Amino acid sequence: MGPNTTASLDSTTAYSGNFSLRIFNENAADDGSGGDHTLGYWLSPYELQGRKLSLTGWVKSEKSGGTVQISLGAYGEMGLLSQAQSADIQGINDWKQIKLELQVDSSTHSYFLIVGANGGGKAWFDDFRLTVNGEEKHSLEVATDFTPEQRAWLQKNSSAMARVEPTLLVEKADYSDLEEFRRSVGDAEIIALGEATHGTSEFFLLKHRLLQFAVQELGVRVFAIEANQLEVEKINRFVTDGVGTAEGVIRVMFKVWNTAEMLALIQWMRAYNLAHPGDKVEFVGFDLQDPSLPMDSLSQFFADWEPSQRPLVDSLQHTYRAAWQAQYYPQAPDEVRANWKKNADEVLAICNQNKDKWLRKAASKTEQNRVKWALQNARLVSQAARYCLFANRECQGYFYG
Repeated sequence: MGPNTTASLDSTTAYSGNFSLRIFNENAADDGSGGDHTLGYWLSPYELQGRKLSLTGWVKSEKSGGTVQISLGAYGEMGLLSQAQSADIQGINDWKQIKLELQVDSSTHSYFLIVGANGGGKAWFDDFRLTVNGEEKHSLEVATDFTPEQRAWLQKNSSAMARVEPTLLVEKADYSDLEEFRRSVGDAEIIALGEATHGTSEFFLLKHRLLQFAVQELGVRVFAIEANQLEVEKINRFVTDGVGTAEGVIRVMFKVWNTAEMLALIQWMRAYNLAHPGDKVEFVGFDLQDPSLPMDSLSQFFADWEPSQRPLVDSLQHTYRAAWQAQYYPQAPDEVRANWKKNADEVLAICNQNKDKWLRKAASKTEQNRVKWALQNARLVSQAARYCLFANRECQGYFYG
């Protein structure tokens, strides 16, 4: 969404039913220069590939210079395969019907319906209908249905759970329905709990309950999540030592984890640690997407521990750090990314060369941990730069929804 733009349901202007979708850019000068404002909706390709698609929808506009657009596109491993796109709608128009047709026979992994506008003013979208080979669809299957044999196998090889909601620490927990989970875990030292979608309430309620079970019944003492490792240390300091607030530290994670369910999980971990000060549970991250904080931390570490080499480290990190300050997931040619990686590896080499000296100098466990974090931060920056380089090479032309 461009600056000063909102997308919302509008109950005062609708073609049919009670609402339309409104995209409103409040720029006074509606000359089309206000940027693009788009919303994309993903459609599973399972029922669509190789079939004739017809999409109709209604659009209303109040624009004097900007335009309104609708597109339906199919994407494969090398990017956009084919796209049906409406002509640009300009000016002030009452409800106008748009019709798009598309058929793609080659292998697809995604279809996207994209509605958008640019410039200032308002645009409304309503009453979209999709037909597949002449049959109107209100939902799309993502795979073949289960066969009777598969259903019988699932029933035989699965165990129902009584609830997904976690238990308050002061309540007596009933885990009798999780015995199959206990058996599945066995003597594993790492238990992986994924989710089919980020943010679905029930997945995280159940994850919270399974964490409670794993802590209280299986001896688990570390909860790890897909979030930047050094940032998540702020959450760990809260759950182990009460530094900060749950509402404050949760914000260091990606927005998909900023939910009421995750907040409750963090608060439960803090309450458990208060009740068990000698046997605490930790909260850690295992991602490396954003290396900004590790780079800043390394710079400060060298200022304190190896000041003569700080200018060199800062100069080696400067271009990569500046790129992240300018843009999240910075874009650059391969040769620039390769230089980011080369410089990050040089900083890592400097840290490894000094490691033994730093550890001998460390007079306390706190200082030893600081040295270990410096080494880990250097590894994180190197790994992030490597990912940035090779992801760019491998994923050019891909569409990410």
